[in-house]
Amino acid sequence: MTRIPDSEKVYPGNEVQAIERLREEINALVIADPTVTGEPTGFPNRTSSTLTINEATGVVTIAPASGTYSYYYQGTEVVKSGSDTSDSLVGLATGTRYIYFDAAGDLITSDDFFDLSVVVPVAVVYWHLGTTQATLYDERHGLAMDWATHKWIHLAIGARYISGLAGTFADATFSIDSGSWADEDILFSTAVAKTTCHQWYRDGAGGWKRTASAGTAYYPGSPSSLTYDDGDGTLGAVAANAYVAMWVFATSHQTVPFHVVIGQRTDTTLANARANNLFSSLDLGDLPSPEMVPLYRVILRNDAAPYEETYDLRRQVTLPGGNYTATLHNTLGGRSAADAHPASAIGVDASGFSGNLSATDTDVQTALETLDAMAAGGPTAPVNAGTILFGYGGAWTEGFPLVNSEGLILTNAQGLIMFGGT
Repeated sequence: MTRIPDSEKVYPGNEVQAIERLREEINALVIADPTVTGEPTGFPNRTSSTLTINEATGVVTIAPASGTYSYYYQGTEVVKSGSDTSDSLVGLATGTRYIYFDAAGDLITSDDFFDLSVVVPVAVVYWHLGTTQATLYDERHGLAMDWATHKWIHLAIGARYISGLAGTFADATFSIDSGSWADEDILFSTAVAKTTCHQWYRDGAGGWKRTASAGTAYYPGSPSSLTYDDGDGTLGAVAANAYVAMWVFATSHQTVPFHVVIGQRTDTTLANARANNLFSSLDLGDLPSPEMVPLYRVILRNDAAPYEETYDLRRQVTLPGGNYTATLHNTLGGRSAADAHPASAIGVDASGFSGNLSATDTDVQTALETLDAMAAGGPTAPVNAGTILFGYGGAWTEGFPLVNSEGLILTNAQGLIMFGGT
């Protein structure tokens, strides 16, 4: 027999068994009296109801998929046989709206984030006044997750990548393969590859605009006419041959789950584009970013074939109390240590070599070996008539005759050679 400290009850068995019995009694109390925790709250599933939006008015409608659907409010089941609609957003300021059922079962629209202890979340809507355009995100969470855990995950962790979603990006099109991600306890997945997206950019007044419809291109503009988000509400032109990044996210949008945040700067070199386009420097403003999973950073160059490279962000995540994973080279330590960067690991653009080096000298080590072999290997083929090359150092030029007026002196940056007369 074991007595739990500060308890009048005595339980049979050892302390572990006693604690288990106590836990069972607490669980039974919670189930019998949901007012202790206000649980369960949420939807048993997301298939018995439908969630739609009028994008021109921002009105959200939740209705039975067939017959009735139900949700729970603080332990009590609420059965719905008809549709409920939220308020119109026409004329209201740009920003995020939160749609939920209150204690009376009414569908409410609020400017403030859900008070998860007393409401049943239904949807998040991003509304843009200037374009009268609404974007819907699903918030029909389940029953098993309590409201305090939901709030903590939303604020501290956000949505997370699970599997798949391999991206393929080209000069004008893209494809994201099947895969899954989660917004707290809501699992989202795609069964087939997706080739459409929505694009977002800042409107210059603290809000966000979205492209009117999904398109196959994952960036605004066209090859050689790229644009970027310069922050003033109109997309700016990217200079010829300059670089810009596009940021690809998975979201809880029901029909177009992949969204692109348009790059907010341009760079003149690929190296600078890599170094300067950090996720931490991306301005996401009042977008519902906790519901968005970063997948890829795609760098483009404003020329006829804009695609340059893709950086995978799917697993580059820092959790509270977890280990930091460096995502860029310039955040790493030990970069100046001996042999940290062997010459064979440093690539060069060999496409323009046409002199002593060639297109096969694609890294620093190979280029150095080529130059070293030239210096030690004797003369090369004549460049033109009357000019002789010996090793490295440039063309040899004719000097003054020797004392006997015969012979020749040849000089270049490496020294001189004297040819005596007869």
